[in-house]
Amino acid sequence: MRIWSKQASRLGASLSHNFTLTPAAAVTELSATSAFIDAAPNLTALFPTSIASPRLVPYRAPVILGPADIVKMLAATAQITRTAKSPLKPAVMRLAVILLYTTGLRLGELVRLTLADADALVGVLHIRESKFHKSRFLPLSADAQRELNDYLKLRLAAPFSNAPNSPLLCHCTDKFRGYCVEGLGRVLRGIFRVANVQSSDGRSPHVHDIRHSFAQGALLRWYRQGADVQSQLPKLALYMGHVSIASTAHYLTWLPERAEIVSQCFETHFGHLIDGATA
Repeated sequence: MRIWSKQASRLGASLSHNFTLTPAAAVTELSATSAFIDAAPNLTALFPTSIASPRLVPYRAPVILGPADIVKMLAATAQITRTAKSPLKPAVMRLAVILLYTTGLRLGELVRLTLADADALVGVLHIRESKFHKSRFLPLSADAQRELNDYLKLRLAAPFSNAPNSPLLCHCTDKFRGYCVEGLGRVLRGIFRVANVQSSDGRSPHVHDIRHSFAQGALLRWYRQGADVQSQLPKLALYMGHVSIASTAHYLTWLPERAEIVSQCFETHFGHLIDGATA
């Protein structure tokens, strides 16, 4: 091990010379490097091979939810039974589904919301110190703002805490507290099952697929409105809390529905330029 350490030091020193070695010196150093590699213990820790590399996870296409799926999920939240320990559970889950679908929030951002972060009068959520330590304000749609107001009428009633820093989504299972990501995610997955929400090939959605659905829905609306979609993408990235549009592109996988709308837009604007467009 001591010999190997000396060889490692020698190699490091040679690399720090910025490769300004004479040909003869270079041959000497290459020989030392070869000996270093041959003698190095646990070499895979320094030079990972395909065997030592992390296992690649196969790509899983998200399940994109539409308005009809959300209607079924909201109906499922109405079936949730109130209990003494979770009297707000149906209302909490209804608001969770609505906010996730209409704002594209990450689940962690949703469970960290406090009463001070939800301005129902103005219709704005304040997302604090989220991913990459970025904070942002999210304007709500008129429908989402109305749902937030309805929820707060229940949430601010006794015996629940109305302190500004208390959680927006709460329960009293052991004591008054907010939901954790795992707990809220588990209930939402149950709502998927009860509502029978799944893809055309029978796959059940992941909770994060709601965020994908938000991004896809925004794109579809812009295409239908005839908006300049490219100029809207930075706004979408900002709203979703992304550092750049490149991160947003992950959520904008190609969909047949969007392909049809884009084709129609292209025909409307440029169809007259193509001779013999109609067979």
